[in-house]
Amino acid sequence: MEQLEGYRRLIASHTDNKFSPPTGDVAIIFTDIQGSTALWEADASAMQAALALHDDIMRKCCAASHGYEIRTEGDAFHVAFHDSLDAISFALKTQAELHNAPWSNDILSLPDAAEKDGFRGLRVRM
Repeated sequence: MEQLEGYRRLIASHTDNKFSPPTGDVAIIFTDIQGSTALWEADASAMQAALALHDDIMRKCCAASHGYEIRTEGDAFHVAFHDSLDAISFALKTQAELHNAPWSNDILSLPDAAEKDGFRGLRVRM
């Protein structure tokens, strides 16, 4: 019974620490929208709306995976995690959310965001 309580304390302390910025050994993910320059040039207003949706999804998934947004630069995010499992969870959740996002027909009509070959909407490298 003592061993079980010890595990519970360890899990609770690890979880509590995930609400603060990570320190020590961390996992970092850098993201970038593939073909963003061409998307902006093709339809700036569609891309502005798509980028807002992208940013919302990124931040929602980051919070759900206990990530810490280090900074953004253009359409790129730099995110730190307490461990690699949270980083992987973020990447998988984010890709699924991006694929299923309510992209506008304007953005889906562009070659770099069209629905084809298993892709749909903005393609984000991580």
